[in-house]
Amino acid sequence: MINSINKKNGLRKVMIIVGMCFVLGLFSGCLDLSDETNENQTGNTTENITESIDSTEATSDEQITSEANIGGTTDDLAGLTVTFLDVGQGNAVLFSCDDHYMMMDGGPSSASSFVVAYLKKQNIESLDYVIASHYDSDHINGLVGVLNVFDTETFIGPDYVADTKIYDSLIDKLAAQNLTITFPKAGDSYTFGDAVFTIVAPITYSDDNENDNSVGIRMTYGDTSFLIYGDGEEAGEQAMIASGEELSSDVLMVSHHGSRNATTKEILEAVKPSYAVISVGADNSYGHPTEEVLDRLANAGCTVYRTDLNGTIQAYSDGKTITFIPERQSDMSGVGENQNLSDDTTKTDNVTRESTTEKVQTEIEAGSEKAAEHTYIINTNTGKFHEPSCRSVKRMNDSNKKEYIGSRDDLITQGYEPCKICNP
Repeated sequence: MINSINKKNGLRKVMIIVGMCFVLGLFSGCLDLSDETNENQTGNTTENITESIDSTEATSDEQITSEANIGGTTDDLAGLTVTFLDVGQGNAVLFSCDDHYMMMDGGPSSASSFVVAYLKKQNIESLDYVIASHYDSDHINGLVGVLNVFDTETFIGPDYVADTKIYDSLIDKLAAQNLTITFPKAGDSYTFGDAVFTIVAPITYSDDNENDNSVGIRMTYGDTSFLIYGDGEEAGEQAMIASGEELSSDVLMVSHHGSRNATTKEILEAVKPSYAVISVGADNSYGHPTEEVLDRLANAGCTVYRTDLNGTIQAYSDGKTITFIPERQSDMSGVGENQNLSDDTTKTDNVTRESTTEKVQTEIEAGSEKAAEHTYIINTNTGKFHEPSCRSVKRMNDSNKKEYIGSRDDLITQGYEPCKICNP
């Protein structure tokens, strides 16, 4: 009996010890599992934090790149920005450098309000220089509106007189600012922030072709350069070459909107441009740019931008390289051998030609009062403007009829006369 009890007690002790070992084993295993879990959790947390930082950094980089690509933000960068405004069949170029601003030409009457609106969008209050390459209406109409709104320090233009109403309006606006025309000579240089522009034309004046009287400038910033020469044609180009003035430039604004009488093989050899910009109206009646000029540019290996295809075009220089930022891309934005362009060539988000197409016009100030917008009908043949309800509008040939939204005073400053019947 005693032996039986002892055996049972011994077995019980063994079972208790085995049980305790099992429990201890489980407890020890749980601790190991817990530590492993904690290590995994700690590792995941570290990875998550790293991923979060990487994601934040990537977002910041994307934002910086995106913001740098938005048209108009180039004005906040240290450098030179040259903006070729899409004014249709005409020229209008805005330069900005170190909070200094300059306009060269202002486009036709149809773009006058657009040009003023664009400058206002850039928060421009005054201009260091305004240049009229010559006095054709598709170059100076918009300058009348610009002079009506923005204080100007120096006005530069060629030394001849044009017998047109818009030229007379230009002279009146200059007088209102107590300005006279500065007639430049080839070789004259002007400082523009950290940039400098030099007069390269006209070398001589022509009585036969006013286009060859165009003022030409070579703008330099650091190692980069731009050449712009209004409507100058072959004779003017030959005179520039013979003058010995430095003409080589990275960017050439094609003269006379791509007319076959300009941008000769000889001037392309002298300038050696990598890029060419053509300011031209879509489906214009002149056939600009001509196939001859496009072929010459292709043979010269130029990358070509056109306002009729690319809209408003910005070219930004940091002094070493030039980055083009067109309003829109086009399959034609590279005639000849397309050069590798920066990824920064994205659509701009600035004031665009859409604002004009949608007839969003700015109120151009006349004196101290702002003129109210109104719809008028212009007879492009007679140069008179009418109320839409005027009986003369009903008799008007559709090809001579153009709708205009803007101020009465603006039309008058552009050289149009009010109809004496409806007295708009």
